Amino acid sequence: MMDRGRLVLIAALSLAATLVIVAGSRLPWTSARGASSELRISWRSVAPSSRACRPPTEDEVRGLPQHMRPREVCEGGPVPFFYSVIVDEDTLSSGPASHPGGRGDLTLSVLDVHDVAPGRHRVRVDFWPDSAARSLPPDAATSLDRTVEFGPGRAVLVTMSDGQLVLRMDEAAGT
Repeated sequence: MMDRGRLVLIAALSLAATLVIVAGSRLPWTSARGASSELRISWRSVAPSSRACRPPTEDEVRGLPQHMRPREVCEGGPVPFFYSVIVDEDTLSSGPASHPGGRGDLTLSVLDVHDVAPGRHRVRVDFWPDSAARSLPPDAATSLDRTVEFGPGRAVLVTMSDGQLVLRMDEAAGT
């Protein structure tokens, strides 16, 4: 069992630590990024499928019991899509949109964040299917090309709505 003096010391130190934390949480603080702006690229969409089916070959069904033989063998999956982000003729990012799900999942996901100096900038975002996907309609690709005013501490969001890239302004970069 602890003596009374030791308990008082532990209680006093705990109270002092709590008061320091409370006082520190009340101090004004400004992020170093407060003067910059953000360009956020974020959307999910469904990718078209490039699935091709055919009857199985003799080699594929050899040795399989009759009830396990497939009527057709299908190959393929979601069509790969690519995107690029260009601000004032500088390419900030370019690459494939990710397929975050498992095999056969047709979800495409794009998530990208870039710091942009405050001021007026030309923003171009392109989203297009792999050139090997010839069966897609011509409107499968979409682009956004706009001049935008980036305010200090503000964010600009490029997202997708009804198959088209759209621009949205956030109130502050931290929200």
